[in-house]
Amino acid sequence: MKLSRYALVLLSLVLCAAVANAAEPLDFPPLFGTTPDNAVKSWIKYVVLGPRNSPLPIVLISPERFKTSAYPKETLIVLRHSKYDALASLTQFRTERPDCAGTKRKFAAWYTVEISQHADGKTQKCVLRQESACRYLSGVVRLSGLDWTAEERRPIAGFMRSINCKSA
Repeated sequence: MKLSRYALVLLSLVLCAAVANAAEPLDFPPLFGTTPDNAVKSWIKYVVLGPRNSPLPIVLISPERFKTSAYPKETLIVLRHSKYDALASLTQFRTERPDCAGTKRKFAAWYTVEISQHADGKTQKCVLRQESACRYLSGVVRLSGLDWTAEERRPIAGFMRSINCKSA
């Protein structure tokens, strides 16, 4: 009697594996969000890399409106060109610093952030550890002349909280 019970369990496992292998592959959403369409001329994107125990926010900033993904949750902040240009200058300055890891995504630490900036058909990326990312984002929300509205600032503050910035 015990042997037949084990045989049934084994047969069930084999059948489940066969059904799983025959099924269509699952189409998972991209973990680090989507890339805006080529028609979008300039944008900045903040995404959390490394381990995670829940979906983390993705923030996109641009002077243009475009479609974003519902999952993972992408939030688009549309700024006037003058405000966007000020932010783009700060971001470019940050991504050109020597401590920027470029596109390597080599840090697997919790709360590592990738900043992407797209302009003139080229995308620059910078991978920052949590402390450096928090300093950059604090500078973003305090950038002189940007005068963030509460609605514009909310996604960035939420992003800062998601990576445990002390000044969020």
